[in-house]
Amino acid sequence: MTSLLGVKKAIVHVYNATAPAFREQVFQMSQKEVIELAIAATTQIKEFCLQHPETHWTLEYSPETFCMTELAFSVEICRAVMDVWKPNAQYPLILNLPATVEVNTPNVYADQIEYMIETLQPSEHTCISVHPHNDRGTGVAAAELAQLAGASRVEGCLFGNGERTGNVDLVTLAMNLYTQGIHPNLNFSNMSKVVSMAEKMTALPVHPRHPYAGELVFTAFSGSHQDAIKKGFQWRKEHESELWNVPYLPLDPKDIGCSYEAVIRVNSQSGKSGASWILQQNHGLILPRYLQQDFSHHIQKHTDSHGKEISMAEIWSLFREQYGLKIKPKLSLSNFTFDAESGTIKANLLQDERQISLLGHGKGLISAWINALTQLFDGEITVLHYDEHSLGHSTDSQAVAYVGCQFNQSEVFYGVAIEKDISKAALQAILNSLITVYPQLSYQ
Repeated sequence: MTSLLGVKKAIVHVYNATAPAFREQVFQMSQKEVIELAIAATTQIKEFCLQHPETHWTLEYSPETFCMTELAFSVEICRAVMDVWKPNAQYPLILNLPATVEVNTPNVYADQIEYMIETLQPSEHTCISVHPHNDRGTGVAAAELAQLAGASRVEGCLFGNGERTGNVDLVTLAMNLYTQGIHPNLNFSNMSKVVSMAEKMTALPVHPRHPYAGELVFTAFSGSHQDAIKKGFQWRKEHESELWNVPYLPLDPKDIGCSYEAVIRVNSQSGKSGASWILQQNHGLILPRYLQQDFSHHIQKHTDSHGKEISMAEIWSLFREQYGLKIKPKLSLSNFTFDAESGTIKANLLQDERQISLLGHGKGLISAWINALTQLFDGEITVLHYDEHSLGHSTDSQAVAYVGCQFNQSEVFYGVAIEKDISKAALQAILNSLITVYPQLSYQ
């Protein structure tokens, strides 16, 4: 204890095993001898503390293996320590009741804690603490139920490190409190930093699916999960709700320093919502349902052939390739004019730096454009789907158009275009839907 001389505050922890197996097999001591050992240690510590009143001393006593000890004997030895220490404001006491080896269900451990509190009737200067382990995999549950039973202090480790299967995981325990509206007064707002620091210090990895901290805990691969999450975020946006209540996400990932990018990742399990969510989050594209369904088929084909998850960059590359959003498309609309009164469109296209001029007539811009395109594509062109939206809120924001076109009443081909002018985007999207598959068409 000489190492503590001069400090302002100190907790001195003393413990001895009290369970029958330890009394009989390890120490060959009677109950009386075990109590005498605890009294002797407490007496020695108190004498030292009284000689150094400049320090605010707290004694912590643990009847180690409490969870396997007869409750009557646990009460007896704790009372003996309390009688010697005489806890008060200057010399508080922590009675720490460990589940040194987890041998019971959490409710039994909580019942033991409750019995100790009701029997000992500790004063305000005595804190009842618990020290759960995780041998049965229920360390967190035991700690939570022990708190409900009256314990006011929990000992544990970050990410459940410790002997055997580990001590109670303080990260999970704290975040469980947080999600129930009780702030644990521990700062996990940058969880990835906590993880990296713990891994560096302990050389023990944090599992990808570790509660709250693993890299996959907010990630949905399943199509139905992705669809629910996507709709939950949209509902939240439309209703401006302050209460976090998004399907499959027990808390806002941003609360622990995570971005929404990792919430949905795409592999062969994913449905139409996964890839469309990623395109919306990263590129502002709000795909209409028909395009979500079509693109999901291409995603499925890609992931099946490669046998692995598809990255955000690969999704964007596949989308651009599939729907004509290439840097240098086969055919691009250079410029056009449209006379609404006569329904006449004049347009110039570029094909490999060669200019093509088109002239068309119709009741509106789209019908006139379809008429003009019949000069290039020998057949009947029908626009079955059309949607558009802005990619921003300012006046100079770009616009995106989505179309589904049918050629000679065959299958539907889809195209997408992004332009500063929404009308040009619509015309280019129709063009893209055709040139995406133009080797199959009759191109003049």
